Amino acid sequence: MKILSATARSIPAEARTDSVLEMMAADAVFYLPQDILTKVDRATMAFSLEARAPFLDREVVEFAFSMPRIWHRRRFLGKRLLREVFRDLVPPLIWNRRKQGFGVPIHQWFRAQLGDEIRELISKQADQPFNKSVVLAMLDEHRLGHRDHGYRLWSIYVYLFWKDHTRCLRS
Repeated sequence: MKILSATARSIPAEARTDSVLEMMAADAVFYLPQDILTKVDRATMAFSLEARAPFLDREVVEFAFSMPRIWHRRRFLGKRLLREVFRDLVPPLIWNRRKQGFGVPIHQWFRAQLGDEIRELISKQADQPFNKSVVLAMLDEHRLGHRDHGYRLWSIYVYLFWKDHTRCLRS
């Protein structure tokens, strides 16, 4: 079964003869426009910014897909051509760091307004599948910067928010 049932015309047919190039093409045709670029667009529009993606220029993409597979990866290290071309221009600190996604500042949110909101949700709901005092202690610890409970608090907050809103719908 082919991964790509619909391909962009600018991506050469040769990309479909190699599984690595085919995955790259799937990223270019589906994942980038339907996920990553959508998130970038929304985030920049929210703050009246404009983002540029120079490596997504049609000629650059066509050139990248015309390169032999060996220029795309070296063992488990990707972006070989970019690394070779920009080796002297980009510091190793940038090349060697892990990928960074579109993280949400959950940890800061719970130290501010979201902390107040979760406290209010806990206080107005009687039946909880968790110990309220433990969660409130976790929130206090988080807000004081003693421990980072951001992801745990997020899970509890989403549950409480959902429960509160479904209760309102049933009423």
